[in-house]
Amino acid sequence: MKKVEKEKAIKLRGLGYSLGEISKKLGISKSTVSLWTKHVLLDVKAKNRIETLAKASRSRGHDILHKKKLDRLILAEKEANKLLEKIIIDKNTAIIALTMMYRCEGLKKDNGIAFTNSDPELIKAFIRMLGEVFKIDKKRFQVCLHLHDYHDKSESLDLWSDAINLPRGQFSVYMKKSEHKYSHEGYKGCARISYFDSHLSRVILSFAKNFIRLYI
Repeated sequence: MKKVEKEKAIKLRGLGYSLGEISKKLGISKSTVSLWTKHVLLDVKAKNRIETLAKASRSRGHDILHKKKLDRLILAEKEANKLLEKIIIDKNTAIIALTMMYRCEGLKKDNGIAFTNSDPELIKAFIRMLGEVFKIDKKRFQVCLHLHDYHDKSESLDLWSDAINLPRGQFSVYMKKSEHKYSHEGYKGCARISYFDSHLSRVILSFAKNFIRLYI
């Protein structure tokens, strides 16, 4: 019986059937199929068939993993929203979020505020929270865009000006030569927003330091 199965396995392999297909078709293990057919020389047609099957299998595997990842992200999003619903959004949450952001991405010196990031939404949120907690004059903000030579200066100014709701007159631009052969897709440059108020920077840095100590 095994001789018959072995002959069938060899024939099927020669036709370009995968080890999995042969295993399923003949009801034998893949390891046995591999042992029986390892000497089989495959012609171009057989190789192409096996490669096509392998690509299709990889594609299916990728789709399955992608769906599982999406399911995990949706679950995490639901859990995050439930946590967010329990939070009272007021000046207290604003000062905590503001100072923690600044602790991570802000200037650590106390001669003024300088916050740098490549995410326009984060910059916009920082400006808004700063205005909700402290009395500030938005006309005193200065923004320096750090762009690569592959960016369009005027287009980038329009994009950032609209995104963070500050006029172009409060922007300056620093262009730097890219060390990369290709541009970073989706990268809009980096913005450094400054507000020259040393007292305000001291308050923010001190609050962040003392708030963190509550958990130490």
